Amino acid sequence: MVRDDLADAGHANFETKTLESDDEMEWEEVDVLQDDPKDSGLPTQNVEVILEQSTQKQKKRVGGDPVQRKLRLEAHKTHTVALLASFSLRNRWINDPLLHARLLSLTPLPLQMSFSMIHKKTEPDASRRTRLFQTACFKLTEWWQSFFHVIKGKGMRSRTFLEVETQRIQNEKQSIADLKGKGKVRTANSEEPPWSDRVRSAKSLMKHALLQKGSADTSALLFTALCRALDVPARLVVSLQSVPWSSKSETLKTDVGASPLHNGGTQDEVIVRKKRSRPRDRNARVVLPRASSTEPPLEGWPPVIWTEVFSRPEGRWIPIDPIRYLVDKKKLFEPPANCRVNRMMYVVAFEEDGYARDVTLRYAKEFAAKTAKARALTKRGQSEWWQRIISMLTRPYRLHRDDVEDGELESLQYIEGMPTSINGFKDHPIYALERHLRRDEIIHPMKEIGIFRGEPVYSRSSVQRVRTAETWIREGKVIREGQQPLKRIVKRAHTINRKRALELAKTESPEVPTLGVYAEWQTELYVPEPVVDGRIPKNDFGNINLFVSSMLPAGAVHLPFQGISKVAKEIGIDFAPAVTGFEFRKGHANPIISGIVVAEENQELIVSAYWESVQANQEAENLKRRERVLRRWSKLILGLQVRKRLQEEYGGSENKVDEAETPQVSSDTEAHTLRDASLGNTT
Repeated sequence: MVRDDLADAGHANFETKTLESDDEMEWEEVDVLQDDPKDSGLPTQNVEVILEQSTQKQKKRVGGDPVQRKLRLEAHKTHTVALLASFSLRNRWINDPLLHARLLSLTPLPLQMSFSMIHKKTEPDASRRTRLFQTACFKLTEWWQSFFHVIKGKGMRSRTFLEVETQRIQNEKQSIADLKGKGKVRTANSEEPPWSDRVRSAKSLMKHALLQKGSADTSALLFTALCRALDVPARLVVSLQSVPWSSKSETLKTDVGASPLHNGGTQDEVIVRKKRSRPRDRNARVVLPRASSTEPPLEGWPPVIWTEVFSRPEGRWIPIDPIRYLVDKKKLFEPPANCRVNRMMYVVAFEEDGYARDVTLRYAKEFAAKTAKARALTKRGQSEWWQRIISMLTRPYRLHRDDVEDGELESLQYIEGMPTSINGFKDHPIYALERHLRRDEIIHPMKEIGIFRGEPVYSRSSVQRVRTAETWIREGKVIREGQQPLKRIVKRAHTINRKRALELAKTESPEVPTLGVYAEWQTELYVPEPVVDGRIPKNDFGNINLFVSSMLPAGAVHLPFQGISKVAKEIGIDFAPAVTGFEFRKGHANPIISGIVVAEENQELIVSAYWESVQANQEAENLKRRERVLRRWSKLILGLQVRKRLQEEYGGSENKVDEAETPQVSSDTEAHTLRDASLGNTT
């Protein structure tokens, strides 16, 4: 500020002196010739300059924003677990005895007798019992289709993450607007979507059964309850419509001037505001296409909820869709690829006892190539979190029909066949292409099991993981002598020092630095040097690598106690800090020290000395704490004495009232008694 003021003042003085000198000078008037602007060569009209936009595109991050991806994954998992809990409750509702009695009262008696007459005593032939059971299922399905009227357009449907987020923002704005306005406040959940069909209890299901109408989901729930009421083992099968985590499921198209009136109400319009790079029409709307804009299959749209009945003569589960009059047509339950309101990702069957099983393999035509990839997968293309969640609902003991069903599902996975696209081979559990191998994977042995579009196809069991020698040593293994690397990969650096070394190597040699990787069968167990005369073998940094328990030298023992190295130094026993791993922070690899390694003959001595030091430290800490308590009590007693003296000398009537209401320490004896009691509690 001072420098700017001085500069302004100097500039003002210079201008003042210039004006004074100009007034003192004598000026002479002359004629100035003006040039014609046409002869100057300058353009006299408007000039248009066109700047061409660069065609070079910026590099986009592969896989999208990692924060957004993690948010989508967590939302997908949370929604899946919530749907599991919701349908587990509905499965309990359809076991209600009153609901069963009501449904039996509405069912014709011949249909009830058709199931009760199927028994080994009446029909000893298993094949005839099978035909009778299937015929009874067809008759029951046909009667239910005519008995229960399905209201179209209602029921559970799939929504993308973008739709849910947009609806949430609109609900928040509506709730804020309602709070600012007058009258009764409407919550965000007060207005349900038009396709919602909320069922609150078993009584609601009973009401729909009496009215003989409801949504397709309600029809499936009541049909499953009817099968259980007829003493037929029935499972409630649900295709969980979780929020898709992948952004590829959000197919957006821009429709100028689109509105529900123009579309005839066949599309649900969602307006999404995005950051625009170029101007466009203000009337442009982003419309999410619905499945209703496409024509359904010949047999109708697949349901979200259906029923599986157990055929005792055959020993297998038979799927039934009472709405479309389908019995034992398992390949017709997967929705087409252009269906946006029904996506098959998780198909769970809830049994009468409350347990559940994953039966997606029975209904998905290309489970490994397409369906499995729609789930929330890990880095290796597996969904361990889903196996962990579904295991909580799986029956803890095994039945014979469970073993038979597991064999059926496993056989379906192997007879699925090769994928029909290149992308279908990626992370496929059975087949693999060499182009999809990661940098730490190889195919060994190179045995072809087929050819797809000219590329050899290998078994997924032949894909092996390979690691560098440094990575293998962290697992307690070393490379055998004479082994050659199976593959060379580009060297990567994760710490600052290694990045500098890598840049230096690039400047010295034009070749890209690489590292050799080895398979597990090229390694052997790491055997460290034994302890000799109580001396622990150490590395260049004075530590000992103890990543796994097998790396402990013979004749040594690991003591994972905090602060034990200080005790070993005081005693004078040879030891080595144990490095059990590394922690990467701010571009540096910091070793994780977990105790020390000493000779076995020194274990008893150092452990006893360690516990003595711990006890001494505790006693010293208790002594410090006692001193702090005594100082605080002394301060309190002194303050009470000063307060009492001030009240006696200067106190009036108001203070007497305060003395009557406030308990005081009457004497030093009582104060010391309280102090001793508190000291006893602290010790």
